[in-house]
Amino acid sequence: MGGTVVEKKRSAEVTVLGICMVLFSFFLIYQILKYSSRSALSVCLAAYWGIPSLIYLISAYGIFKLKKWAKPLAIYPSMLIVTFCSFLMFLVYTSKNTAIKCWAGFVWSMTIPFFVFCIPVIYFFARPKVKDK
Repeated sequence: MGGTVVEKKRSAEVTVLGICMVLFSFFLIYQILKYSSRSALSVCLAAYWGIPSLIYLISAYGIFKLKKWAKPLAIYPSMLIVTFCSFLMFLVYTSKNTAIKCWAGFVWSMTIPFFVFCIPVIYFFARPKVKDK
């Protein structure tokens, strides 16, 4: 007889986080469809929301299959997104130009969903307990 294959068990928290990643990706796709037009801003928003959406869908698939590459694929873009959003908010709020300041509400509406999602992803996957699995 052949050797037995030991299957890894996926924890409930990993499953919940994977489901949240899929839902967040669909939310971003919805945002792309909602704001789609032929303007330059629409193209920028499609890139701003589309690239993370694709990355999180791929990462969620890897998380559900318990692949080693899925955790870094979730952590590194999340860190870049949090850094970029922080920098964008800093630029808007420290600008003396009133034309830039009028975009403050729009910047908040773009960055808050990323903060709400990305920070828990970074926290969960960067813990030593999860790193070892």
